[in-house]
Amino acid sequence: EKKKYGRFGVDIEDGFKPYYVTDPEKKSTITSLKALLKDASELYLATDEDREGEAIAWHLIQVLKPKIPVKRMVFQEITKSAIEESVQNTRSIDMDMVEAQETRRILDRLYGYELSPLLWRKVASRTSAGRVQSVATRMIVERERERERFKEAEWRDVKAEFSAMSARLSSLGGKQVAQGKDFDSSGKAQDPDLKILSKGDCEILKSLEGRPIEVAQVKEKAFRRSSPAPFTTSTLQQVAGNKLGLSSRTIMRSAQSLYENGFITYMRTDSTDLSQEALDAAREEIAKLYPKALPASPKKYETRSPGAQEAHEAIRPAGSKFHSPEELKTTLSLVDYKIYSLIYERTLASQMKDACGKSLSVVLKAPSPLGEALFETGFQVIEDPGFSAIGSEDEKASSLPSLKPGQKFVIEKIEEGLHCTQPPARYTEASLVKALEAKGIGRPSTYAAIISTIIDRGYAKERGRALVPSWLAVIVTTIMENYFSSLVDYSFTARMEEGLDQIAKGEEGEEKWLSDFYFGDSGEKGLKELAQEAESIDPRVSSRVDLGPDLSVRVNHFGAYVEKREGEERKATAPIPDDLSPDELTYSLAQDLLSKAQMFPRVLKDEGGERVEVCNGRFGYYVSSQKEDGEVKTASIPEGYDPLLLTVEEAEKFLSLPRLVGSYSQEKGEYEVFSNIGRYGAYLSLCKKGRGNSRRVLKRVSMPNGEVFSMGLEEAKSLLSSSDPLSTMAFKTFPPDPVTG
Repeated sequence: EKKKYGRFGVDIEDGFKPYYVTDPEKKSTITSLKALLKDASELYLATDEDREGEAIAWHLIQVLKPKIPVKRMVFQEITKSAIEESVQNTRSIDMDMVEAQETRRILDRLYGYELSPLLWRKVASRTSAGRVQSVATRMIVERERERERFKEAEWRDVKAEFSAMSARLSSLGGKQVAQGKDFDSSGKAQDPDLKILSKGDCEILKSLEGRPIEVAQVKEKAFRRSSPAPFTTSTLQQVAGNKLGLSSRTIMRSAQSLYENGFITYMRTDSTDLSQEALDAAREEIAKLYPKALPASPKKYETRSPGAQEAHEAIRPAGSKFHSPEELKTTLSLVDYKIYSLIYERTLASQMKDACGKSLSVVLKAPSPLGEALFETGFQVIEDPGFSAIGSEDEKASSLPSLKPGQKFVIEKIEEGLHCTQPPARYTEASLVKALEAKGIGRPSTYAAIISTIIDRGYAKERGRALVPSWLAVIVTTIMENYFSSLVDYSFTARMEEGLDQIAKGEEGEEKWLSDFYFGDSGEKGLKELAQEAESIDPRVSSRVDLGPDLSVRVNHFGAYVEKREGEERKATAPIPDDLSPDELTYSLAQDLLSKAQMFPRVLKDEGGERVEVCNGRFGYYVSSQKEDGEVKTASIPEGYDPLLLTVEEAEKFLSLPRLVGSYSQEKGEYEVFSNIGRYGAYLSLCKKGRGNSRRVLKRVSMPNGEVFSMGLEEAKSLLSSSDPLSTMAFKTFPPDPVTG
């Protein structure tokens, strides 16, 4: 509503009171609920036991206005016993939690509604900012900047092989031999006294082959590997992401399904506590499956997250008796089965003995022309597997080798290895979740949604499992750092989370906290003043990243492009290929893109009312046909064709696609198979015919580029039935690019 509530839906002049309206599409649902209340003697509210769940319960009371007793019931699992116990132990709604959720919602609304329109005006349409989203995006961008600054360093190592063992050279002539970890991001050794092996050094050390090597030192010590704590929301996302390669969104969707169907406890929690019921159930399973790994008493774990959600138990199998994964294999989907298996195994592992064993560190010495060469090797044996017995096959007992100082061997082979230092790894979803939690930014229950938003809004894309920032992310992050530095400061964001937690505990008031954030406090500028000052941003400067004095990267609705300038006057542009990441774009590569762009569009035909061109766009080279009547058609150019040598005949073949490979009938309807070339190469589409000329794509699979125009129907049907689908949705189509046409 306009007027005093303005564009926020919040009255910022009167205590930040929110204005709630009922969703028109939900009026029938509300009517149905009110009708049910007429015949009820009590109303039980069983929403989730967290801030959002508490707020939903409160909103239900505001909308339904019940005239009967209202009781709040909470439970950790959807089982008969848990619900029966919850009915016997109801409570009133926790208004501190409701207020904390409302504050969080208002805060996010102020942040997004104040900054997103500003970014539309200064960068590009449909850009957005968010309290946690922008900080998480900054982390991804900062990692890319680290990769850009990184200078590669070469280093060598030497390995000696003897008597079915091998050892790595660790010291030469009294100096430690440099390893990859000893170089900084500029490519320089951090310690000038380190010995950096050269090619010549390695050649000289080859002379040790056939020479004696002597054991100089042997150290044996016991080790203990602690069992892991039960899963929290964050650790479930990290482990499932790393082990199963699943996105945070998929993991949480699966966990939600498992919870709703009564297989696991509540999945949004920061607690590592297990109830007595869970401890008894876990110990019963361990006694049955791994009796030697059952400790004398249950284990307790300290919850490390300072802002724990209000669900007070770790994620575990539901009930007083755990179902084994095998019992549920035919009941659950494949993803749900894998997630349940992880939760089951982690819960058991948390209540099993630590893994114990012994390790042996050995130093060997050999004289060399470059001074005394010291080699190191190590051995390890597990004596009591404890929790590590889960998921591992029974192994035969082994023992440490018997080695003593003075013992000699003959070096059979000296092997040289050439290596290069690696830039910092990009974040994966799992490692980003871990980093966000470590910095106290956001809450684990929201991480899946945050990462999905970052990807969906074009701030990052996945390359394999790595999150690669877009140029849009780089530019927006730069603006946020320059004009709203406090809002993307990691410590400030973490303190905001702490403040929200204090509101949930009733230790801080909602109104003052929001006022300090929006209007400022103690000389610190608030969001309102920062946004007003940012109106002076020159969009010609803010929407670019300079690569050099005359080259910049800009973004628009169609993607990123390189711009060549003289002063502030644009002279030339070239699209940046979509698969070229920011850390890969150098000044010289940008010049190369501009040079190639000047060759396109390359006209192949301009007669008979049709113009055929070869064009260069963000997704690569393509051919375009434009007719006098305004009809425009485009087609990708597959690998193996040089866009500078492409003929008009070849272009017209590509423009004739998709090609009908054939059609056939089955009991369920009429089907057609088409071949085509897209952004990622050639593919087949299986379509079901509908009414008129309508078709529904059922499946797409990759096919060899060279068979687009020759593959027959039977071969295509065989390929469709034996290959994994690429997609069941239409490929995205793009309008003409304003930079390249």
